[in-house]
Amino acid sequence: MRILLLHNRYKMAGGEDVVVHAEQTMLEAHGEDVRLVEADNDEISGIATEMRVAAEAMYSWKWKRRLDAELASFRPDIVHAHNLFPIMSPSVLYSCANAGIPIVQT
Repeated sequence: MRILLLHNRYKMAGGEDVVVHAEQTMLEAHGEDVRLVEADNDEISGIATEMRVAAEAMYSWKWKRRLDAELASFRPDIVHAHNLFPIMSPSVLYSCANAGIPIVQT
């Protein structure tokens, strides 16, 4: 099974970051084909970036296009979305829905 994991990393690593990587390791250990796509809150620095991210928090065309391409190349059977806020945004869920790929969100 091909599984795509989505996660927006925090500036300070926390439990959710650990869980995402533990899930990837466990799934791979059981023979699954797993790809992790991450955004990183460390990218948010400076007022211009903060304003752009705030404006795109509800819908990011950049991340929609990026995930469209990722789904086309990897062709996952399922997507497990962890934290999408604020960089990825719910726009990635539309990518999955449009591609007919089931989504599990934690």
